[in-house]
Amino acid sequence: MRRVALMFGALCGVLAIWYLAVRPTVLTIAVGPAGSSQGAFAETVGKLLKETRQPFRFKVVETDGTEESSKQLDGRKVDLALLRSDDLTSKEARSIVIVHRRSLILVSRKEAKIESLRDIAGKSVAIATTDTDSFLPLIERVMGHYEVDTDELKIEEIPRDEVASALAEGRIDAIILVTNPAAKATRSMLADITGTHQIEIAITGAPAHEALAVRFQELHTSEVPEGVFGGTPSRPEEDVETVAISYEIVAGARMSEQTATALTKSLMEMRTRLRSAKDNTFAFETPPVDEQRRFLPHAGTAAFVNSEAKTWFEIYSDHIWLGLFSLGLIGSSVAGVMSWAGLKQEAPAETLASQMRTLAGRLEVAGSVGEIDQIQGDFDDLVLAMMREYGLRNLTEEGMPDPSPWIATFAGLIGRRRTLMADLGSSQQQPHVRTA
Repeated sequence: MRRVALMFGALCGVLAIWYLAVRPTVLTIAVGPAGSSQGAFAETVGKLLKETRQPFRFKVVETDGTEESSKQLDGRKVDLALLRSDDLTSKEARSIVIVHRRSLILVSRKEAKIESLRDIAGKSVAIATTDTDSFLPLIERVMGHYEVDTDELKIEEIPRDEVASALAEGRIDAIILVTNPAAKATRSMLADITGTHQIEIAITGAPAHEALAVRFQELHTSEVPEGVFGGTPSRPEEDVETVAISYEIVAGARMSEQTATALTKSLMEMRTRLRSAKDNTFAFETPPVDEQRRFLPHAGTAAFVNSEAKTWFEIYSDHIWLGLFSLGLIGSSVAGVMSWAGLKQEAPAETLASQMRTLAGRLEVAGSVGEIDQIQGDFDDLVLAMMREYGLRNLTEEGMPDPSPWIATFAGLIGRRRTLMADLGSSQQQPHVRTA
């Protein structure tokens, strides 16, 4: 029963260790605002992580927007956050993957003769809003680069579905879009403007886009291809060079390199599943690791990109060997102290062998039958004690050799030594007879 109990306990321990090793890691991710496409995307990623049996799970925490998400990440209330690159709040964010890019585009009525963003001062311009945070601070920073006084700007924010009617009614001269060129909603809106309302439009980008990307690390250069929005003539009629912002899943700098590497790998493996999602403009790509940008890549992500990721054993091998060596030294020291203090009992076979060696030594130097008889008595006591305390069966079950042959041999040696000693004593007692 003792052996069964030990085996059962060992099995339970192994199963517990296995469960702790393979169970998914739950990561909290801050996303906002509530009801936005970003939140829906985070929920989709969470479902795909579970469906594809990745070693991670997402617990989505809704916030008021990217600024609050940044504060929760820096405050260590969440493990991850989905942030915009033009949000400058977070100081701890490190990029895991880029999930979305939105280009800055100006759509104006041709009759308004607005050639670029530099010309919107004094014009009635709107920023199209969707389900995300305001883009007004971003536009104001860009206009500041062109040295346009914000007091000269007549910018308002209107919902995307009201843009076409506002242009048709003449309430606005141009609309600023911060959008993914591949988005279906943007194509539909421009088709409504040029088709339903028969408004001729011009699509332009941000002048000096390369300079903007150099000055503002939250921006990067972008090119909107000719005809990406469809239509005849093509919308736009030629390639448009501009700047863009990115949406990225970021982690705090405190996240371990091993966890960040594994998370990046898991997310990148789901790209095919994401492409099959209807009307989804979000996709995973790894951040650049060799350029200055708003969100620097996490060390684990950089290791994944550069194929320098280390296994768990490679990271902790030195610690493992040092720990095993230390345990060996500690075990030997404890065993020595216990033996010195008399707290450690010898195994049955060791005790029997030690006493048998002692009796053999005494038998070898015995000089009389009386000494041999005393050895015989001690030997009989040893055999009786062994039979009483352990028994032959218990010894063999514990892997010890069968002592019966040695016991029989030693008993025979005692008998022969007694006979020799008795014969020697008799010959010495006979009288010496002299002969003539």
